[in-house]
Amino acid sequence: MPIKDLVSLRPALAELERAVDWAAQTIDDVPFKLVPVIQTKGRKSKCMGWFSEDQWSTREGEMAHEITFCAEMLDSDPVDIVAVAVHEVVHFWTNYLDHGTGEYKDTSTGGRHNKIFKEYAEILGLVCAPPHDAYGWGYTIPSAELRERIEKEFQPDHLAFGLFRLVKPRTTPTVKTNAWTCYCKGLTLRIPAKQTLDATCHKCNEKFVPKEPAEKDNPTVAILRELGAAIERVGVNVFEAHILAGNHEDEHPEDYPFHTHNMIHEGDHDADAEDAGVESGEAEEEAAPEQAVVPKAKKTRKKKGA
Repeated sequence: MPIKDLVSLRPALAELERAVDWAAQTIDDVPFKLVPVIQTKGRKSKCMGWFSEDQWSTREGEMAHEITFCAEMLDSDPVDIVAVAVHEVVHFWTNYLDHGTGEYKDTSTGGRHNKIFKEYAEILGLVCAPPHDAYGWGYTIPSAELRERIEKEFQPDHLAFGLFRLVKPRTTPTVKTNAWTCYCKGLTLRIPAKQTLDATCHKCNEKFVPKEPAEKDNPTVAILRELGAAIERVGVNVFEAHILAGNHEDEHPEDYPFHTHNMIHEGDHDADAEDAGVESGEAEEEAAPEQAVVPKAKKTRKKKGA
């Protein structure tokens, strides 16, 4: 059974073929075949069309170049669509002039449009925007004179571009990554989970290793790990630190908050205080609020008959 609502791109393709032929009338006679096509722009988000060399062949082996018009831009102003045809004809022209010598190469391998492209684009009536990204001089619009010629001379058929391809949002798959860190923990790198990292930190000269997951369920373990690393860096163990801090036998160690600045001998502390012009007793009074304990008042029972 035939499809009743079959929609054809033939009107748009016929109008694009006419636009390419019209734009090429002002350039040299190029003895190469050219095939205009319509296809999706794919990942080329900023692209409206492109030129490709030797993409088609006849059955007799004669090669033909290709000009692609992006299906997503067919909803643009017909004058701008014809201007895209002029832009691609510039590439067709410089490709013929170059003959593989590189003298007229108008784009780099990455697609940057250079001053050669700008020169020949302006000959055909295009205006090139100043370069501001990797596309170079590739952003073009029709000059006022070219726009008038398109409207009066070419007279585009607006009804031919009644169909265009929709631009659908692209979903990027989530890539699972793992964290890698070095001995000094000065830098953390994340790479795909399926890959391994073979790199050395320029600060500690140690290789990066997989970072251990944080101890969310037991924060005490994480605190002790950080404390142990801090003590290890100064070369003092936990027991020595407690002795150097005072180690009063009649009190419990857990009553004293541990700080790295307490890991000095009492004699050194007094010497430092004297150097600063402060007596040790005053230094102790200044440090007292940090560990101050207010004794609880003892309750006394009254004797009977008092």
